[in-house]
Amino acid sequence: MIETEVPVGAGLRITVSKDELVQALGVVARAVSTRTSVQILSGILLEVQGGELRLAATDMELSLRSTVSAQIEGDGAIVLPGKTFADIARLLPADEVAIQHKSVESVVHVTSGSASYTLHTYNPEDFPRLPELEAVQTFSVDRESLLETIHRVARAASRDESRPVLTGILVSFTGGKIVMAATDSYRLAVKETELSGTAPELEAIVPSRALQELARIASAGDTIEVGVHENQVLFSTDGAWLTTRRIDGQFPNYRQLLPEQFEHELTLPRIESNNHLR
Repeated sequence: MIETEVPVGAGLRITVSKDELVQALGVVARAVSTRTSVQILSGILLEVQGGELRLAATDMELSLRSTVSAQIEGDGAIVLPGKTFADIARLLPADEVAIQHKSVESVVHVTSGSASYTLHTYNPEDFPRLPELEAVQTFSVDRESLLETIHRVARAASRDESRPVLTGILVSFTGGKIVMAATDSYRLAVKETELSGTAPELEAIVPSRALQELARIASAGDTIEVGVHENQVLFSTDGAWLTTRRIDGQFPNYRQLLPEQFEHELTLPRIESNNHLR
């Protein structure tokens, strides 16, 4: 990953809207790791940059980031237990939340109305360095076209980690269209979608899980920004950023498996066919 330094300041006080905080936590918490062996990956990073509060989480395969407007005193970064902090935020009684941290303490005080919580913190210097967003050149893709293509092929991707390439989706931007292919070696799904705008020639194997997470968080907006930098793929949507590693390897030549002609072809009503398949 590209390295970015995480500042550690003398003290920090953040005042933020509860609804905006809960919304941002709902996005980034999906990347919090459940692996207890690496404690820092179970945390959510709160970092002050350019007068904004940035939240981030990563499990080393993918990272999710979001920004929140806030009143900020001081600077620096803190890492809080992700699941605990997200659960507490949803239960806070008032519209405004205050988060206060002093560098001499290893705790953060969270207050909202009559509620007050004290949370232990992790060392922000131990938090993985994430790709620098400003270093990635992006292009715009129609949101509905991209998500529909993901929806059509993702279910065919493998979950067997012993063959990493098959857990990914081959994503190609070529000839004014986006082509995605996925296979678990038993079934194959391929979808070609015409693009309304222009996109550079690009091909990458992207983890299926990352694209499905993108589909969950990309709930608004007309476009999604897409970029590739070294071994990372970035997606930006509605104030959130998802970055994931590219999968190295040779994706199967799926075009050889697609027959150019068929001995028999049938046309059936889609709804009626679905009812029989159930």
